[in-house]
Amino acid sequence: MTPYSVYAALHDESDKGWAWSKRRGILTRTIVLLKNKSTRRSVYCEYREMDHNFVNRYNKAHESFDPKYSLPTNPKQWEDLLVINGWYRDALGRIKAQTAVDLEIVKPSFSPWAALRAACQHPDPGVRVATRLAVMGTWLGLLGLLFAVLSLLHLSVTEGVAISVVLLVLALVICRGANRRA
Repeated sequence: MTPYSVYAALHDESDKGWAWSKRRGILTRTIVLLKNKSTRRSVYCEYREMDHNFVNRYNKAHESFDPKYSLPTNPKQWEDLLVINGWYRDALGRIKAQTAVDLEIVKPSFSPWAALRAACQHPDPGVRVATRLAVMGTWLGLLGLLFAVLSLLHLSVTEGVAISVVLLVLALVICRGANRRA
């Protein structure tokens, strides 16, 4: 676990599902799991690799403010920085910008699950709704297929209902969003 200096994302990135940092071994545009050990909260999001273009754009947007809001221009200092929007800071335990927080950036072991979780925890409500509709549509399709297979195998409707309830619970677990409560 590394203490990161957390910075607020730019306003035009407030509804984007990514976090900026510079970590060895993680490719840009990869889904990662951000873990805050002190609050025991975590969130899935897309990882973006910090580069000179991003730092210059970020610092240009903050040049009229206090210099403490600017990012360091030395690439060696970027590994201890994390630029995330308010949605994810809230989900990780109401982290204030410009603070140092013990966070862990982890590459998930099962990327399809991570991609679904990232979409369900995305700051854009359109992405969250579309993902939940897709999961529920998949559940309905599997339910229809299940009852077709049950009739071919001559199994009881009770078994079919039990399996469909298990699939529904799984769908609801998948669709759970980020916990943003205090």
